[in-house]
Amino acid sequence: MRIRSASLPVTLALLMLLCGSSATAAEADQQKLERLRQRIAELQTSLNEVRGQHAVELRELQSVESDIGRVARELRRLGHKQRGVEDRVSDLKQEGIDLRAQVVQQQRLLANQLRAAYAMGRQQQVKMLLSQQTPATVSRMIGYYRYFNRARQDQLRDLNASQRAVADNENHLTQQLSELANIARQRESDRARLLTARKDRQQLLAQLSLAVEDTDTSIQRLRADEQRMLELVDSLSQQIEAELTAVAAPSFVASQGQLQWPVQGTLKARFGHPRGVGRLRWDGVLIEAGEGDAVYAVAPGQVVFADWLRGFGLLLIVDHGQGYLSLYGHNQSLFKELGEWVEVNDTIASVGNSGGHRGIGLYFEIRHDGQPVDPGLWCRLPPSGRLRSG
Repeated sequence: MRIRSASLPVTLALLMLLCGSSATAAEADQQKLERLRQRIAELQTSLNEVRGQHAVELRELQSVESDIGRVARELRRLGHKQRGVEDRVSDLKQEGIDLRAQVVQQQRLLANQLRAAYAMGRQQQVKMLLSQQTPATVSRMIGYYRYFNRARQDQLRDLNASQRAVADNENHLTQQLSELANIARQRESDRARLLTARKDRQQLLAQLSLAVEDTDTSIQRLRADEQRMLELVDSLSQQIEAELTAVAAPSFVASQGQLQWPVQGTLKARFGHPRGVGRLRWDGVLIEAGEGDAVYAVAPGQVVFADWLRGFGLLLIVDHGQGYLSLYGHNQSLFKELGEWVEVNDTIASVGNSGGHRGIGLYFEIRHDGQPVDPGLWCRLPPSGRLRSG
């Protein structure tokens, strides 16, 4: 016993030390994440810096598309909330039906007992007392009457409790229906905001004349976009190595050829194919899909970028370790933030056309040590060319 008593303070001290070191490690990780956020924000400001003609319009485009993303994300959140409230309303309605049926049954039983008691009347008790039956029999019969009386009282209490439950149910149902109406009003307001923002975006695109650029300007813009992405990825790789713990995820290399595509749609542009402007080629793939469709993470990892980048719109980048990154561009909304961990098939964004893109779809890249690699070598592609995900 003395040995155990002596070891107890040591054990407690070790536990306190471990807890303290764990808390310190968590604080250190948080500080690293904050430093990474700050450096990425500075990098993003530099990469998105616009000079010369259309500078104001491009900054407004970033603002409008970011607002579209926020509103669409809020609409998604409200949609989930609405479905939850609708489920509760359905449950409350069924509960109300069951409770009212229970009240009717209890009322029927109580009424039957009251009628039976009235039919017997107090005369039965008087006759019993005046009869020639033994005192034991009389006492037993009186006990029966008392038992039936208590049973009626219990049923009356149950009936009152059921009636109160019905009233509570109706109050809760009224509250949920009111919340449902509020959600509907919020969604209608957000839809109006989204419509206005989209109109503003169309006007900005018209002012920027992105659809009628001459060939030289298009080449310059696309090269600038490529350079911007390269600078972002290189900088991210350095910051990840300096600030973030190595991703503890299954080997990305082992997943080659087995990954699901990040969205269900049609492949419109393949890796390495000409972009139709100069000698530029695609560093990733362009997947045509429905606006608002879910975008899934292709593998576990940590989000290292989640913001608007000129040329790519709302962009999300996931670090999978071993120098591998997956990039998802032109999104309508982003559902993950910098530093968050994702699992394979987690919904991380929704399909859109941000970044001034005309068509609806997802731009998807995989990079290793900063260099683009063919996603078709990593993701399974059916012979039809139709992509499947999740």
